Amino acid sequence: MFIDGDGTGDPAWCFTIKTADTSTAGSAHVCTTDYVVDGDWVHLVGIFDRPAGKIKLYVNGTPEIGGSYTEAAAPTVWPATGKFAIARAWHNATPVDRWTGDLDEV
Repeated sequence: MFIDGDGTGDPAWCFTIKTADTSTAGSAHVCTTDYVVDGDWVHLVGIFDRPAGKIKLYVNGTPEIGGSYTEAAAPTVWPATGKFAIARAWHNATPVDRWTGDLDEV
């Protein structure tokens, strides 16, 4: 869920990167205005563009072909010390919010 200016959680597609390798670190994120629809197949691409200093999220391609795109400033680069994981979040040293759909071409 993404909570925007109205204070209500919206089921948006989001890509989040922590600002440091600590449990109390802030985060940078991008979220689309495309809502998550149960059962719909989507193509998601999240990019950390270090040279441009941006994080980017594409949903179903580029806007030129009917997809959506959003970007935001990326946090400073930091060396990760843990394992790489996808399809879940990490909170208080515990995996949470596990992905319930299928993943392909990771």
